[in-house]
This record gives sequence, C-alpha cells and structure tokens, in this order.
Amino acid sequence: MYENLRLFFAEIPLFSRFLQAELASIVPPNAGPDELKQARLEAQRKVSSSLKENKELYAVISFPDSTWTCPHCGEEIAGAYWELNNPVAAKGMSVPLKLFHLFLDHGEIECLEPIHNLNGNSVGEALLTLDLEGLFKVMKGAWLPDGVKAEIEEGL
Repeated sequence: MYENLRLFFAEIPLFSRFLQAELASIVPPNAGPDELKQARLEAQRKVSSSLKENKELYAVISFPDSTWTCPHCGEEIAGAYWELNNPVAAKGMSVPLKLFHLFLDHGEIECLEPIHNLNGNSVGEALLTLDLEGLFKVMKGAWLPDGVKAEIEEGL
C-alpha cells in the first residue's frame, strides 16, 4: 500500500544537504565568524527561494544525535523526528522518525511507543499512527509525481 508515496518520501531531500552544497559554493577560504554567519544566512535565503520557486518539498531531521534501532531490520536510525516542509504552502509537519522508518521500509503505519516517567521506569505505551491525511495537506501545491497524486486521491 502506498508504494509510490513511500518511494517519493524516500527521495525527498534534506534541507541540510541543500544548505551544505550552497555554503560550499559561497564561503570564502579562511572566512571569519562574521563572514560565515553572512554566508549561512545568504545560503538559507537562496535555498529557500529555490525550493519555493521549484515547488519542491524538503525534509528536516530533528535531534540527529538521538538513535533508535529498528526491531525488524536492525538498522540504526539517527534522529527523533522527520519533518516534511512545503515552502509553497508554508506548511510543515513532524512525524516520529521511528514511525517514518517503519512506513518507508516496512509498510507499517502504526507502532507502539513506550512511555517512561522521569526516572526511566516504563509506565505504559502509546499507539502512534502515521497521519497520512496531515502529510497530504502539507504536500498541497507542491510538485508531485502522477503515481503519488493517484495514491493520495485514493487514500482520502
């Protein structure tokens, strides 16, 4: 289910990669702190403008130092949240990276998340469900392949 969407999501680029590429092209050698700050701001403006102009979605991984190991495939996943952003609609939505990985790699749209108190003791678990309708709303106005559009229309 949602094969085209899963493939499409897997290809959505990370904002940080765009930013790194742009910075590499504009940061002068031996740049000082002020020059680096200006270059970063200029790179953010250029990248944001280009993404909006091309109606491209982009993603951000939050808390990349946080890791989780998938019980299905054993892959170690870095990050806590995957955030989909649409610069055209100025909308975004965060999804727990654990749930996003399970959707992309294993086709699952639900998972159990353990709940711990401040002492680290388990106090239960919560059922997380991927909000596909919310993600579809964020994607409105962005360029989407035909197969993805069809799956979205079928899913709503």
